[in-house]
Amino acid sequence: MKKCQILYYIALVSLLTGCQPRCSNEVVCETYVHRYGVPLDPQDWSERGQHGQVISTRKDGVVVSKTYEAGVLNGEVTYTFPHRDVIARRCFYSNGHLDQETYCYSNGMPHKQISYDDAQENVLCWYESGAPQLKETYINGLLIQGEYFDLSQQRESSVLDQNGLRTLRDDYGELLSVDEIEHGQLVLRRTYHSNGAPEAVTPYSNGVIEGKRWTYQPGGEPATLEEWNNNFQHGNTEVFENGEKIADRPYVYGKIHGVERCYREGGNLVQENHWTQGEKHGRCHNYFNGERRTDWYFKNRLVNRGTYEALCNQ
Repeated sequence: MKKCQILYYIALVSLLTGCQPRCSNEVVCETYVHRYGVPLDPQDWSERGQHGQVISTRKDGVVVSKTYEAGVLNGEVTYTFPHRDVIARRCFYSNGHLDQETYCYSNGMPHKQISYDDAQENVLCWYESGAPQLKETYINGLLIQGEYFDLSQQRESSVLDQNGLRTLRDDYGELLSVDEIEHGQLVLRRTYHSNGAPEAVTPYSNGVIEGKRWTYQPGGEPATLEEWNNNFQHGNTEVFENGEKIADRPYVYGKIHGVERCYREGGNLVQENHWTQGEKHGRCHNYFNGERRTDWYFKNRLVNRGTYEALCNQ
C-alpha cells in the first residue's frame, strides 16, 4: 500500500512538472509498464516515449488499464467491476480514436457492443444467457435498421430504412416496451407491466416526450391522461379510478401548479386544492352535502387563515 501511495505522489508531481502521467484525485495506485513488459516509474515512462500500459486503481475499486503508443491511446483499454477482477467494459482505440467498446455482465459475458465508423454506429446486444438480443445500425444518431429477437431467437420486430417497430426486453427476456420508429426517431413508446398489460403509451418528438400520455393500471384500466411539453409534464392531468375520472391536476413544467379539482363517483366536485410549484398553498375547499369548508395551507403545512395571511406578509 505504501508503494502505491509513493507512485501516486510521484505521478502527481510529474504532472505538475510537465511529465504528463495519467492520474487524478480518484486514483490511489498507478503502475507504468513499458511495451516490452518492464515496470517503470512515471518519469522514466514519459522519458522513454510513453509506450505501453498505465494501470490505475481508483477509489471506487475499479482497475483501469490503458494502452498507449507515443502517449496516445492505441490498443485495448479495460475497466473492471468495483473490487473485482472481472472486466466490466473493454474498449479498442486506434491512434486515439475509439473503434469499439463492449459492456459486460457481472459474469464477464458481453452485454452490449458498439462499433464506431465515422458517423455510423453498429450495436449488438445479448441476453444474460448469451443469446443475441438485438442488432442495430445508427447514422448520425438516427436508427437506420434493426432486428430484435426474443429468448428463443425468434425475430419479433424490425426497423428498415428508418421505419418500423423496435421491441425491447430486459436482460432476462421480460418485455419492456415496443417503440414506433419513424424517420430514424422514436415517435411512440408502449411500456408494459410485468403481467404483460399496458403500462403507458408515451408520444415523442425529436427525442423528448411531447403530447398526451396515457398510463394504465396492471388490470388494464386507465390511470392518468397527461399533457407533456418538451419532456415536462405540463398542462392538465386527468386521474382515473375504476374507469372514472376522479381529479384534474394542473402541471407547470413538472410541478403541480394551480387549482386541482377532485370528484366523487358521478363527476360531482368534492375538493378544490390550490398548489404553488408543487406545494399545497392557499385555500383548499371541501364540499359536503352542498356546503363548503375551507382549509388553509402554507407550503404544504395546514394552518388557520390568520397564520396563513401573517406568513404571506412576512
